[in-house]
Amino acid sequence: MTAHTDIPERWDRTNRRLVLTTPWFSVHEEDYQREDGRSLNSFYIVEERDGTNVIALTEDERALIVHQFRPAVGRTVADFVGGVTEESDGSAISAAQRELLEETGYVSDHWHRTGVLHPAPHRLRGRIHCFVALEARPVTKPASGATESVEFEIVALRELRELIADGSFSCAVCLAALTLVQQSPAVSWGS
Repeated sequence: MTAHTDIPERWDRTNRRLVLTTPWFSVHEEDYQREDGRSLNSFYIVEERDGTNVIALTEDERALIVHQFRPAVGRTVADFVGGVTEESDGSAISAAQRELLEETGYVSDHWHRTGVLHPAPHRLRGRIHCFVALEARPVTKPASGATESVEFEIVALRELRELIADGSFSCAVCLAALTLVQQSPAVSWGS
């Protein structure tokens, strides 16, 4: 890979102003300047809490996917398990385990971190911690929160590929997380 030595790695933030805050995200206006005096003013950044994405695989290597209404696209979509990291979680892995249990009623004793994604670094400050949960098994009924209506199903790799191909499974973060799992030495799924 070629190094881009003419692009500064860091710009110094010179100003930050809160524009909007909601329970889910905030918007900040920020100004930046680099050593040579060039500046970037009034850059708007959306900040979200960090989140998790879980690819949960059963003992027979089928994937748990969830279906939930997503207001931003105005329809129910298929995703992997995931959600925001709550302060009470204490860690990304704890948040991932909580989300798997809440959305599917499943647990796993075999967790592997597959990576961290920056879903939209051009505007979004927030990370998605990606995990694979192997040999996932049911222990209770799902317990979606008051603001969610989540259904889940278990699909074979072939079925997941079909959902991706027909556009039913189109979450960019989930597709990136799937790529991380396919690169993970801890998982042979999909090979």
